[in-house]
Amino acid sequence: MTEREAERLEKLTEKLEQLQAQKNKILAKDKQRQKKERTRNLIKCGTLSEKYFGLDNADFVMLEKILANLTSTPDFKNYLENLKNSLNQEH
Repeated sequence: MTEREAERLEKLTEKLEQLQAQKNKILAKDKQRQKKERTRNLIKCGTLSEKYFGLDNADFVMLEKILANLTSTPDFKNYLENLKNSLNQEH
């Protein structure tokens, strides 16, 4: 390998490292955005639980029991399936 080729290879290696660092930065930023979005969604779900179930002071265990009982009924399972189907048809 000539000296010129070695220099070119070194510059390309540096450029590759820079691009990889940029890629990692973009991926980390997107992961952080997704995490914030999920947290915001969880807060909204909790707010709706309080609003529609009247659970202003409920803890996680109580809410889990309520939802487990509610979702175990055949009527709710049918309702949920129909709701999912109608939402899928809209999109």
